[in-house]
Amino acid sequence: PGGPGVPPAPAGPGRGAPGNGAPASPPGGRGAGGRPPPARPRAPRTLVFFEAPHRLAATLGDLADAFGADRAAAVCRELTKTYEEVRRGSLGRLADELGEDVRGEITLVVAGAAAAQPDVGADLAAEVAARQAAGMPRKDAITAAAAALGVPKRAVFDAVVAAKKASPASP
Repeated sequence: PGGPGVPPAPAGPGRGAPGNGAPASPPGGRGAGGRPPPARPRAPRTLVFFEAPHRLAATLGDLADAFGADRAAAVCRELTKTYEEVRRGSLGRLADELGEDVRGEITLVVAGAAAAQPDVGADLAAEVAARQAAGMPRKDAITAAAAALGVPKRAVFDAVVAAKKASPASP
C-alpha cells in the first residue's frame, strides 16, 4: 500500500521477531528505508529493519560483515498479507541465497548477540575460600557463592576443583 516514501506496515516488528524465534527483547533498528546502524557486533537485542527489496542483498552483506556471517536472521516478506514468506538462516547464507529478484515489503530480523559468559574461575574459588574461612562448610559455601554471583553451582564447584589442582600446597 501507499507509494514511494511510505514506510512498510507497522506490524512488521511485531510479527517478524516471534516468527524468527527471536527473544522477546525490545527490538532495535533504524526503521523504514534506512541503512543498517554502524557495526555493533555485541548488540544484545534483537534488531528489526525495514528494507527496500532492491537493497536487500547489499544490506544482508553489510549486516553479515558487521555482525558476523553466522548470526541468525530472518527475511520476512509481505508479513501482513495472505502470501507472507519467512526465510530463516545465518546472515551469510541469506545474503548468498537472496538476490535482486525479491519483491514486496521486507522486514529483516537479526538475532541479538549471545550473552558473553563471564570469566569466573579464580574469582569463584576466592569467593568460596572466603566463605570457608568464615566457618561455612564447603558445600554450603559453593551454594551460597553460586547464588550470590548468579552462576550455576557446577561452575563454582569446577572453579574450586581447578584452583585446588593449581595450588599444590592446598590440603
